[in-house]
Amino acid sequence: MSEEPQGDRPSAPIDEPPPVFGTWPRVYGFVLGYLAMLIALLWLFTRYYRP
Repeated sequence: MSEEPQGDRPSAPIDEPPPVFGTWPRVYGFVLGYLAMLIALLWLFTRYYRP
């Protein structure tokens, strides 16, 4: 059997957890933390090698 919407109601998307970290806020936190670390490392690299 295929799952088709009943009547005029569109089918609601299934809210699945992400495959890593368990919840979406943890994934977002990791991405923001990684971005902050990358920006800090690039800033330090730039300061070290500036003329």
